[in-house]
Amino acid sequence: MLFRLDIQILRGIAVLYVILFHLNFEFFNSGFLGVDVFFVISGFLMTVIYKNSNAIHFYKKRAKRLLPAYFFTIFIAILLAVVVVNPIDLEEVLEEAIYASLFLSNIGFLNIDTYYSSTEFRPLLHFWSLSVEIQFYLLFPLLFYFARKHLIFVLLIVGISFTLCIYLVAINFSDASFFLMPTRIWEFFLGYVAAKYFNNEGQT
Repeated sequence: MLFRLDIQILRGIAVLYVILFHLNFEFFNSGFLGVDVFFVISGFLMTVIYKNSNAIHFYKKRAKRLLPAYFFTIFIAILLAVVVVNPIDLEEVLEEAIYASLFLSNIGFLNIDTYYSSTEFRPLLHFWSLSVEIQFYLLFPLLFYFARKHLIFVLLIVGISFTLCIYLVAINFSDASFFLMPTRIWEFFLGYVAAKYFNNEGQT
């Protein structure tokens, strides 16, 4: 895939929004929406990368790109926690590391009111979104296969995922809507639609 300045700019804006949100800037109290932008971009890039590939090649490229830095970051977080935190916090960091190593950080954080907190020590909190993305990677080749054959499949998946997302918020289970992969599929598929129908690189 060619270098895309527009994608890099969107990534930069999304990163800035999330950082400013965590720094408690009042104007950016909805800055966590930068994560939503990331998921749309991810769906776009998956589609462009996968269009002339196969599942094995796709997984090899993604693993080579993501996993070394992913596990190195977990290792460094554990190492620093051993040195600088108290035993209780260390136990929590180790628990986070276990979830992260299994690509289940989003599940681990689901029942912890942490993403919106600036007081908790959570060095691997950002891994929840990576876990969502990796979980979607596992489904993507199958979803891509059906999506490229039937537009109605795309509309159905987007509709179900978005409806589930809104429903969980409506019943005051917004943490599940925020952290779970099924409620994020519609965002990945917005990226898919952009890549397939509004981008020359995504045409098949």
